[in-house]
Amino acid sequence: MADRPEFVAIDGKTSRRCHDRASDELPLHLVAAFATTSRLVLGQEAVADKSNELAAIPILLARLAEGDRLHGVLVSIDTIATNGTLATAIRNAGADYLLAVKANQPTLRADIEACFDGALAGSVDTHPEHDKGHGRIEQRDIDVIRGVDWLSGDRRFPGELRLPDAASIVRIRARIQRGQTEHAETRYYISSAALGAERAGQAVRGHRGSKTGCTGCSM
Repeated sequence: MADRPEFVAIDGKTSRRCHDRASDELPLHLVAAFATTSRLVLGQEAVADKSNELAAIPILLARLAEGDRLHGVLVSIDTIATNGTLATAIRNAGADYLLAVKANQPTLRADIEACFDGALAGSVDTHPEHDKGHGRIEQRDIDVIRGVDWLSGDRRFPGELRLPDAASIVRIRARIQRGQTEHAETRYYISSAALGAERAGQAVRGHRGSKTGCTGCSM
């Protein structure tokens, strides 16, 4: 399909404009799917609050997948901890996932850190990025390792995280400077697509941009 997006970011947002102060009703919380390249909202699902986002995402994905519209699309989610429910819902929609690994998943994060730390020369695809604007300078190194059978094979103990079709892991090391202040951060992701570092960087950058890009839409 010519209008099929390449990257779709899914994120939850609270619409402050929907807050009825007179009746003290809570503001509307929406889970939205955003085509990051064309900067269009593809669909959204209302939920009671942020804690209900996980249940809303498979519903939103199933609706977007009608007519095979998500086939081959890379869907990114970084607001909810990586889990098999999300990964399976994305794969069932015909898409690939790119899921953030959170600090509250210490075992998985440690496994991925160790994989990068012990990687053999030539096994890591790397792509540098540089952004400057609004008083901020950010330099990023995007590293990708493919061949991660240990993520989808037999795990070490019952109940440990299993992700369908895991094919690559991503590490993004960022150095951010605002004026005289500088800090560094490292983020990790898992994908069912055999990503190259440049494409992984495009997807993550697009997702982070969607957090700003959705603020002016009819949410």
